[in-house]
Amino acid sequence: DSVFMLILTPYWKDVDNERSTLTWEFRADTSQTVHNQGSDTLKIIPPESYIGWDTIFTTLTDDRGLADFDTFRIKFTDTTPPHFNIGIFQNPIASEHLDFYFFPDEEIDSIITVTIREYDKEVTLLTKIHPSPYHCHQRLIVTANFPVFISATDTTGNTGSTNYIFSATNVVASTGGIIYCPDSSTSLILPSNALSKDSYILCLPNATKSYNKEKPKELAIAKYTSKTQKLSYNFTGPDKLLKKSAKLLFYPADGYTSSNNNWLGVFQLISGEWEYRKTYTDKNGIYFWIYTDELGTYKLDVGAPEKPVCVPSKFHLAQNFPNPFNPVTTINFSLPEVKNGAFNIPTKLIVYDLLGREVTKLVNKSYLPGKYSISWDSRNSQGVPIASGIYIYRLEYGHYLKSKKMVLIK
Repeated sequence: DSVFMLILTPYWKDVDNERSTLTWEFRADTSQTVHNQGSDTLKIIPPESYIGWDTIFTTLTDDRGLADFDTFRIKFTDTTPPHFNIGIFQNPIASEHLDFYFFPDEEIDSIITVTIREYDKEVTLLTKIHPSPYHCHQRLIVTANFPVFISATDTTGNTGSTNYIFSATNVVASTGGIIYCPDSSTSLILPSNALSKDSYILCLPNATKSYNKEKPKELAIAKYTSKTQKLSYNFTGPDKLLKKSAKLLFYPADGYTSSNNNWLGVFQLISGEWEYRKTYTDKNGIYFWIYTDELGTYKLDVGAPEKPVCVPSKFHLAQNFPNPFNPVTTINFSLPEVKNGAFNIPTKLIVYDLLGREVTKLVNKSYLPGKYSISWDSRNSQGVPIASGIYIYRLEYGHYLKSKKMVLIK
């Protein structure tokens, strides 16, 4: 798409009148003409994607009504090289099979070359899909980064190319694994048995799902991004929902310093909108991550509504406060990541009397790493207030176990 700017000064001469007393009028067969009286510039705007000739008609009139007429022609040519959006469809049953769809942004005269991981591929034009893409198939046999390259010539002789790179990781369900993005700045850590079966998991930078009925279902469309844009990562595989929580870890290469509550956080793309996910960080603020139960599209960006949570490095059960208490007390505890690779850990906080009999369970569910606070109103599991005395509260978290005493005085 072009805008042609024509300087008018060389095209008129009047020995009797000043320029300010002359009036220009313009019209065109095809284009839109824009001219402000008193200006020496004519703007000619052709229709979108127009290629060809246009005729411009002009009239120059002085203040006595004398006029002169002229016409000139302009040819609009295409000098923009073709570009492709690349769609990747993963077979939901046999995850090693990928279909690639190359969607051109203009009509293509010929494909020069297509390579996937440096292997030449032959492509076929699919005319039953609109816009019509070029298609090829690839079977994954290794865990690796996969550079994708396509070059082509458009109908006016311009040659262009498009590059893309994604990663594919073969994950054994029983052991789990780590899926790295192509530049290793982001990784998805899957614990054992998070997947229902052995599968290839893809990391597609700057790719979003397409739900166009004329395109293959859930096609991931990879789009070009400039270096100044924030990268997003689409982690995809046969299982959209995970059986166990995974850890999605970001490592910003240039570092990060918060200012004016401009907090860094992880966002997930949901129905076209970026939604914040509770974000964690280490004590030095070098790594940022979330725990998630689903594959999807995520990014690390500023604009989080809260400060990232610093995950504790040690297991800790604090003394209840107040102590002695009547009737309510608060118990704080810190849960680190455990070494077995799981992130959502069964956790129990139980109150016992001095004879070892269970009074109540304050916590009995899986917890993610973090800092927590639980209040107790000195009632047993049946909701009945208990008597004054000394009680034991015990925290169980993975292989960690810690007990403390507390005193209820009425």
